[in-house]
Amino acid sequence: MKVDQPSIQTSRLLLRPFTLDDANNISQIARSPQVLDTSMWLPEHTEAEWIGSHAENYNAGATVHFAIQHRGELCGYVGASLSLADRYADMGFFIDSQFWNRGFATESCTAFIEFSIHKLELHRIASAHFSRNLASGRVMQKLGMTYEGTLRQRVYKDGVYEDLELYGLLDSEWPATT
Repeated sequence: MKVDQPSIQTSRLLLRPFTLDDANNISQIARSPQVLDTSMWLPEHTEAEWIGSHAENYNAGATVHFAIQHRGELCGYVGASLSLADRYADMGFFIDSQFWNRGFATESCTAFIEFSIHKLELHRIASAHFSRNLASGRVMQKLGMTYEGTLRQRVYKDGVYEDLELYGLLDSEWPATT
């Protein structure tokens, strides 16, 4: 049975499924020097092909991707690869640099975690950031995620090996909002 991915409204943001009209904007955000420098995210195909695969992958329980919108303007991404059998997600996110320092990453990730735990019934959500990306680490800490360790020189990016800081959150650690 096909299920449409829902949208999520927060106090300031709308998390919604991507549309093909978002391809150019998300490409510009993701490939901007500020975001690209600290991000591990790049689709393996064109953004249009990536967006075109979302509905099928959501229905297969493989991934979930949300466009983050503020006052009608695309300002970022939050999503995850999923293992529904293990009730697990690997969450990633980024915000357009012009929207940094407004709490949008924390707000959108909070909504994403709430959705993942209560709608997808996930048990564990993990995320990682480059050691030098302290802002993403602060977001994960604000979300109540637990630091789980460092994968030394895990990612080779732009001619440099990068350490990854790992964080995790269990459903039992998430505050009830009902």
